[in-house]
Amino acid sequence: MTGSGLSSAGVPTEPCRLSASAASAAIQAGHLGCEELLRSCLGRIAAREGEVRAWLHLDPDRALRTARALDKTPKRHALHGLPWGVKDVFDTIDLPTT
Repeated sequence: MTGSGLSSAGVPTEPCRLSASAASAAIQAGHLGCEELLRSCLGRIAAREGEVRAWLHLDPDRALRTARALDKTPKRHALHGLPWGVKDVFDTIDLPTT
């Protein structure tokens, strides 16, 4: 493994480095948990956010609760368990909007 999160063959070694389709397939097959993928993504955000400043608001506790719940349910569709964000220009009832 290299420091890039890829093996010497260029294969992702960290869940956050997987494409959405690869992560979905791994979740569907039971090789990757929703919580495991989310924790990897949150780790990547934590490592880069100071420089990138891409997020207005994060709610890791809520996201982790949701991921744990999804890990306990049947996988119903290709997006099951994939982390996603809401652009802050959309009004939501429970998140800040710019």
